[in-house]
Amino acid sequence: PDPDPDPDPDPDPDPDPDPDPDPDPDPDPDPDPDPDPDPKPQKVGGDANGDGKLDPYDYLFVCRIYFGTLTVSDEQRANADVNNDGIINQYDYLLIKRAYMGTYVFK
Repeated sequence: PDPDPDPDPDPDPDPDPDPDPDPDPDPDPDPDPDPDPDPKPQKVGGDANGDGKLDPYDYLFVCRIYFGTLTVSDEQRANADVNNDGIINQYDYLLIKRAYMGTYVFK
């Protein structure tokens, strides 16, 4: 005699227990997605090289412009003229150095 393989089969199994599952659930959605993946850095006082922060590279950037060892665009030149007197000179790089050291605050 053949033994019965499943003595009590389920006559109506539920093939789809959740009729509307989310195929790709995101457990941590970003509530404020950034529309621009490469935004420009925010303007920071003394940020002569335009990288979004005040650091020693800004001082060196302005020094090189002043001594003529770096050619820059008009926008970079405007960023380097931190005292807004129309020329890049020792006052610009001294203000940047002082701001970096914490003894000057750009307005």
